[in-house]
Amino acid sequence: MRSIENRLALHRDFWSGAPMNEPVVSYRIGDYFFADKFEANLPLLEKGRILTPEDVDVDAYLGDYEQMFRECESTGQNGFFTGDPCTGIPWIEGMLGCPIIGANVSFVATRMFDNLSDTGDLHLDLENPWLLKYLEFLDKLTILSAGRFPVGQPIIRGTTDVIGTMIGHSEMAYTSVTEPELMHKALCQAAEVQRAIIAEQYKHIRPFYGGYAAGFYHLWAPGSLIWYQEDLSAILSKKHFEEFLREPSEHICSGYDYSFVHLHPSSFFHLEGILSLRNLRAVQVNKDVGGPTVEEMLPVFRQIAASGKRLILWGDFTPGEILMIMEDLPHRGLSFHVVAPTVDAAKSINDVAVSKWKD
Repeated sequence: MRSIENRLALHRDFWSGAPMNEPVVSYRIGDYFFADKFEANLPLLEKGRILTPEDVDVDAYLGDYEQMFRECESTGQNGFFTGDPCTGIPWIEGMLGCPIIGANVSFVATRMFDNLSDTGDLHLDLENPWLLKYLEFLDKLTILSAGRFPVGQPIIRGTTDVIGTMIGHSEMAYTSVTEPELMHKALCQAAEVQRAIIAEQYKHIRPFYGGYAAGFYHLWAPGSLIWYQEDLSAILSKKHFEEFLREPSEHICSGYDYSFVHLHPSSFFHLEGILSLRNLRAVQVNKDVGGPTVEEMLPVFRQIAASGKRLILWGDFTPGEILMIMEDLPHRGLSFHVVAPTVDAAKSINDVAVSKWKD
């Protein structure tokens, strides 16, 4: 088992861009679905069932977090398991009033409005029941951790995702053309809502060895940390990055020591704009089911590495794919979060993933 200090030093090297003997590696045991990995979620995932904050009994989830922590540690990972408020619940959409319903293996937020003007001014109500439930998770995970693992941010949908959920994807795309000023304003307000959520989060979590970690990716940083996504940027055009995405993206990252964005291959055409963001420290790329192969994505990985941003990769990578990436990229600024079906499978992958980089 790696010492804590050894693991922290590797993370510091990752963020600083120093040479690394091995990438940062952590694991998720299971598959690409998250909500159904919690026993407490199973009776709530009934298709069409409306989920309320009162349905979510935080205490009922804590045993699963303990098991996940122990499983991840048993893999030999050099990353840090990070507790986060139940990944799978569309937190920010719920906080903004969207109904949340069960869908067998996941929860989905549903459309509320016919058009963007109906949404009014978006803001975070500090008494919102979904926010209070989110903070309850943070409080109880912090107690459960007892300093053994960090507690951090789960998936919080991005500004385009939030607007697209509230008014529908087609309406969002249409409004970006017909009412660009209104769209820009709404996206900036959604960015401020995320910042407000994370500001509240930091009042409820504790530093872990002087830093904080990203939930979902189990990646520690030696300072304050925030991450965000913009999945629905895929339905905008490349020119819309400057018009709609730059200001919210810069705003989300501002004031934090470390930051990264989650990116699907479907949004690679925005990469030039993303890499030009001043406050962004890293880019996380998914290996998507049905998406481009690792070999096909290698030029994008090289582009990110050459930009000076750190690269975080997520997905069900095979040992051969990990070797391919390690052999192709510089020996710095690389992290994997690997989805493995079992602990034994993760251990086999780990033998390759944390092998020393060859000069």
